[in-house]
This record gives sequence, C-alpha cells and structure tokens, in this order.
Amino acid sequence: MNSGGIHIDKVSLRLRGVTPRQARQRAGSMAREIADAVGRQAGRIAPGRTQIGKLSVRLRTGGSNSDLTGQIRRQLGGE
Repeated sequence: MNSGGIHIDKVSLRLRGVTPRQARQRAGSMAREIADAVGRQAGRIAPGRTQIGKLSVRLRTGGSNSDLTGQIRRQLGGE
C-alpha cells in the first residue's frame, strides 16, 4: 500500500432494478465513484488509520448517486 492510501476490506454494493449483466457493466465506474467519495471523506477517518473494515452502499437505477457521499460519510462517522 502506498503512503496515504486507504484499504477497504469489503465493499457491498446493491444495485436495484438492474440485470446481472448491467451490474457487471457498471461495476468499474461504481468502484471509481466509491473511491472518489471515500477520498473526499478521508478527513473523517482517524489519523494514521488506513483500514476500513466494511463499506455498504445502495444505489438506485435512476443514475442519480448524490447520496453516495452521504452514505459513506455516515458509515465512516459511525466507526
């Protein structure tokens, strides 16, 4: 791991209303969006901590993922 990196042990992503094929197609872009959102919330992670045990995210099919950062903020704030 590089310095300043954050490791997430397990990510659970639920996509509602999509087929398994659509979910596979979206997986890469969703991983990037999740990584961006975690990066924006890095200030909420305790200093020196680079490990997040579990992260769960639910997204709707409408394409609007504005709540993604809010979901991550709530989870990181509660740990």
